[in-house]
Amino acid sequence: MTHLLDILVDMIKSISQLEKNTSDYQSKIKSIFLIGMAFIISSCGGGGGGGGASSIPTQTATYNEYVSYINSGGLVPHSQGMIFRSRGQEYNSPYQAPQKDFANFSSSSLEYSTPDASGNQIITLSATVNWDGNIFSGSETITGTLDSNDGSVYRFLNVPEYYNKLYSFYDEEEDTSSNDPESKFLTWTVAFADFDDSPRTVEKTRYVTQFGQYRQQYSDNVGFYGTNYSYNYDLVVFVMGDLTENFDMPSGSATYNGFTQMYQTVENRPQATISKAYINGTATFNVNFASREFSGTLDFKNAAWADSPQQASPQTGNLMLDLNGSISGTSFSGTVVNPNLLNSSDNIQSSFSGSFFGPKAAELGGTFNYSNIGYESQDGSIQDMHRIGSFTGCQGC
Repeated sequence: MTHLLDILVDMIKSISQLEKNTSDYQSKIKSIFLIGMAFIISSCGGGGGGGGASSIPTQTATYNEYVSYINSGGLVPHSQGMIFRSRGQEYNSPYQAPQKDFANFSSSSLEYSTPDASGNQIITLSATVNWDGNIFSGSETITGTLDSNDGSVYRFLNVPEYYNKLYSFYDEEEDTSSNDPESKFLTWTVAFADFDDSPRTVEKTRYVTQFGQYRQQYSDNVGFYGTNYSYNYDLVVFVMGDLTENFDMPSGSATYNGFTQMYQTVENRPQATISKAYINGTATFNVNFASREFSGTLDFKNAAWADSPQQASPQTGNLMLDLNGSISGTSFSGTVVNPNLLNSSDNIQSSFSGSFFGPKAAELGGTFNYSNIGYESQDGSIQDMHRIGSFTGCQGC
């Protein structure tokens, strides 16, 4: 008995050098505890069993399908989001080099109310962004609601597989970023509503989903196309669901198929204009859990203006983005590449990050950003292009 306790002490000392805020440390401590208990029980005879063999309990994970929040309400266990903000360009004025920045939300929550007798439901979002002081500074909480009973819900009509599946919600939200008491955000949110299918016929995932939101600043003091607010806007993207447990991560490799959507803004410096579009399409991913390699391709097929995403229709051209990165724990991250970039010397800034969801990393989801700063367009004008988006995927679908 004393010998076994000495072994436990030595094991704990060897682990104490690890960083104690990591899930790896917590997992090993749990394992040591279980092993120690097995040793002690075995040594003591297992309650009279006289030193019989013992077994270590196997860890099991349970996951909630996303449809459970649609059917019964509740707080989604994990959400990850990113914001792009642009301020300072006045409508119908010379180019003013607007202030722009991307930031990840430091925390976020998404909660579904219990549906009423008619099936109507309210989704409440809260997300905090801590600006790094590079142009924008301070901490800000963005809140909003999606109410399926407010009458401002629109179906996607121009792509048959999206009809009655993908929806656009219009609403008005509080503006906490302005000193103008009349300022607010007009919001257009794109989200899935095809949770009755098995599997869902567009996004196809069960444990993770996504949404995007275009937030247009507006004030009754100025008007929708007023000089101070037309080009002041936020773009927000999220993925949310039930994360894969560390001990439930698989080995080997896997392929995922899914859906992606993004917002694209183009600033034409000579014309002092900013165009904003909503674009969506399909996604494929290749993952090697042994080598920790992650890659993917986002293939965008349908587009509309950001303030009318439900009008998205098939587009010609070849708009694709490639993801190249690595896996760490249950998450992944890397850079975004345009395989059809015309000028390799363009000033490209990009990143993506995400996580695995559901049993045995059956699904994945993430967010990304991609910018081309000061490139020369085909008409010779100098432009800035920014993209922010999300993606989800699942194995065997």
